[in-house]
Amino acid sequence: MQYRFEDLVELVESNPQFFQVSSDRDGIIPMTDNPPGASEESILAAEAALGVKFPSDFRRYLAKWGNLGWDGQEFCGIVDDNAASGWPGLVFATQDVRENGALPENYVVIVNEDGDEYICVDVNQPEGAIVTWDFFAQELIDDCYYQPSSFVDYLINEFVSQAEDLEEEVGEPIRWPASIDPSVDPYEDAD
Repeated sequence: MQYRFEDLVELVESNPQFFQVSSDRDGIIPMTDNPPGASEESILAAEAALGVKFPSDFRRYLAKWGNLGWDGQEFCGIVDDNAASGWPGLVFATQDVRENGALPENYVVIVNEDGDEYICVDVNQPEGAIVTWDFFAQELIDDCYYQPSSFVDYLINEFVSQAEDLEEEVGEPIRWPASIDPSVDPYEDAD
């Protein structure tokens, strides 16, 4: 499925009780507290630190939320409007995997999968295609099932795949935007 950034915004804004951001100062901040996103200065500082230019939807994600998460899932970003923050700061995570796992310069870490695989945005792709980097083999994993065509697709697909558990955890139903069909398992044909 090809989603737009506006679909992600509508999903988050219709369901703030399910989402959160991380803060070095305050721990986890619920989206219902309207946490600020990253400033243009912090986004530019992150790009400079990594020597890349972020795809437009990834920049919009950083500007809107800084970083994002929900119960049991945390995505790297810019924490507390500080490009140099520790985990889950994307500069910190990406530099660590570059230094210790030979991550190529065009990949930016967005998820640490237990320290052996890293979900990354390929900044050389206009939509920020998702790739999975094997830390120990120091290569891309070609057959990884969660490699949709864009960063936005990845975030929405991850949320959809965890929706049932999230509804049970929060005790409320998710209000789905018309553009997202939660009955379709995004990873159904992923074997």
